[in-house]
Amino acid sequence: MMAANSMEGVAWAQKAPTPTASTAQTKVDPRRFYEDAPMANSNLVYQLGASTYKIAAVARNEADGDIRVENGRGQRLAVESLKKKPEKQEFKADRDQIHLYLDTGETRFDVVEIRVFDTVGKRVLTVNDGLILRAEGNLLKIGRSGSRLPDQLDIWLRVNQYGPDQQAVRMDPQEGSTAAFGDARLKIRTIKAGFVGYTLEPGNPPKINWMDHTASNKDKQCSVAFDRSGSWTRGAYQVCAVDKQGGKFFCRRPNWVDFEKQGDTLVAGFFVPVDELSHFEWWPYKTRNSFYFPGVLLPKVGALKASAAAVPQTPRQ
Repeated sequence: MMAANSMEGVAWAQKAPTPTASTAQTKVDPRRFYEDAPMANSNLVYQLGASTYKIAAVARNEADGDIRVENGRGQRLAVESLKKKPEKQEFKADRDQIHLYLDTGETRFDVVEIRVFDTVGKRVLTVNDGLILRAEGNLLKIGRSGSRLPDQLDIWLRVNQYGPDQQAVRMDPQEGSTAAFGDARLKIRTIKAGFVGYTLEPGNPPKINWMDHTASNKDKQCSVAFDRSGSWTRGAYQVCAVDKQGGKFFCRRPNWVDFEKQGDTLVAGFFVPVDELSHFEWWPYKTRNSFYFPGVLLPKVGALKASAAAVPQTPRQ
């Protein structure tokens, strides 16, 4: 199915090193990284077909260690309104993190990719800027090491949206584990720490020649080989690794696979270490949709506290 190759997982999910003076923010043509994606309205609401995606709350630690919650437009919300509260963290001038809560109603979805832009400068923030990103269902964690986040961000998302009858096929993260797809079965042949290059030789299944000397980031990533047997009639699927905290890490190259058309073996890379794997999920693939929330205001550090009576409530997320 694949010749000599290396893997790329969900690059936005990896933890970045602390940036230095030589790794400044990267100014780019916004059209390149926004990909002409549609924009949410001024209330931070985006309509995708019959589904609504809304930024319900943004939480951030204040300088005194308390948590301030706002609606992304500067309006204060109650911390008690959050179903999953962020942990209080010691304030430091060289690091930052926000928790961004999405309200999607009954929509079933996964965030495949997050991109973060400085709204004012239209700069994309990357791992070289110390960016640390993570998606846990309706909760997005956006952090930065080395400096604080800009006061206003454009939050760009690529999502998978699932129908009410679509379900994932789950596989345990052990070599030899299997899962049924109608008359076909998938089997995990190999799980290796790090991203490891390889070549394939013809065979049934193909022989994988791992180039172990190319392995990188063994403590952050993994490479997995899946083999198909039997008649595959299910069409295209996409696969993600799920870690023990519920974070999902989708394979991006390829971002989907149809074993009937593309061969019997898939080698995929994921930005999650082997010892943090909970399981793998295979989801039917149709399309992925991209959009962004413009000008999300982050809660200001050190802002005066409002009284509990003056803080409006918002539905739990």
